[in-house]
Amino acid sequence: MSSALEHGTGVPLWRQIHRTLTAEIEQQRYPSASKLPTEHDLAKRFHVNRHTVRRALAELESQGLVTIEQGRGAFVTSRTVRYHLEKRVRFTQNLHKQNIAPQGRLLEASVISAEEDVRGALRLPQEAKVNRLVILRGADKLPLNICTSYFSHDRFPNLISTYKSVTSVTKALHACGLDDFLRQSTRLTARMPTAHEARLLQQPRSKPVMVSEVINTDLHGVPVELGIARWAAERVEFFVQQEIG
Repeated sequence: MSSALEHGTGVPLWRQIHRTLTAEIEQQRYPSASKLPTEHDLAKRFHVNRHTVRRALAELESQGLVTIEQGRGAFVTSRTVRYHLEKRVRFTQNLHKQNIAPQGRLLEASVISAEEDVRGALRLPQEAKVNRLVILRGADKLPLNICTSYFSHDRFPNLISTYKSVTSVTKALHACGLDDFLRQSTRLTARMPTAHEARLLQQPRSKPVMVSEVINTDLHGVPVELGIARWAAERVEFFVQQEIG
């Protein structure tokens, strides 16, 4: 979009800058949570002083399009994803229903000895091994969560190799013989992120993460997955609809 401003039209220069930046945000030239150019760079681009740019940015902030952080600059307001906590709705389905493109990147995959809390959640014996998958999941190219999932290695010995082939937990479990599974429970807590989590989620350490601990079971009530996800709290809202009757 052109950076040329029209003088003598009666439309203030800051308003013209505001309109230009608004259009560029809507066209995703500046994606959700991304940083806008500095006041200095914008002033140079539009050939105005920084006070004029500051007025335009203040208007963007008043409309909720950007957040201005002292000493860091202006950031495009993150799009909030509504995540439905239902018996069968999966991550990909949640996003597709909102016309949002999901992404997933496998960070780690290993077979390990199950620790006590994992054994308890999955009802596994003392010496049990588990498949451990760590996946960075996102929406519209913006990270949403880091999910660590555990599955019985005895029950799903080929899960890791299958997941690498199909890149979907649901499809991998289906290929390993599990046609359907249900969300048994979800536990939500909040805390501040570690430096590693903040870096992966592309957020400052001063912003909290929401931690969801989910147990999924087969149709006989036997646990098949323990999933612990750390969510960028500002980018998601959890929605629970009470079943009646």
